[in-house]
Amino acid sequence: NPPFFAEGSVQRPTQTVRDRANVQPQGALDVWVRFMVHALRPGGTATLIHRADALAELLACFENRFGGLIVRPILPRANASAHRILVTGIKGARSPLSISPPLVLHEADGSPTSEVAAILNDGAPLRMRPQD
Repeated sequence: NPPFFAEGSVQRPTQTVRDRANVQPQGALDVWVRFMVHALRPGGTATLIHRADALAELLACFENRFGGLIVRPILPRANASAHRILVTGIKGARSPLSISPPLVLHEADGSPTSEVAAILNDGAPLRMRPQD
């Protein structure tokens, strides 16, 4: 996963290596995606998680490098706004972008949803399309 926070957006100083690892300098996301392209063979799949407000930048980075893009929003609970997104693409594919139904993390009582519980407790795969 690439660093989540844009340089200058973090309120506290980045003192530790871990703090600095969570901050991405301008243009670093494109460098990250270029690395993913070079690490994959044609037909290989790359998936990453990032902030929902970074979607436009992510799609621009993936453009002309990956096809068959799938975006899956992650919601902390039903009826909440997405705070993270999953983006996956296939190197060399030309199929269009699709948006999957969101992954909802928690029920109203705070317990994990059945999909999340299956992933965490049973090792179920995290699917980009719930119907897959």
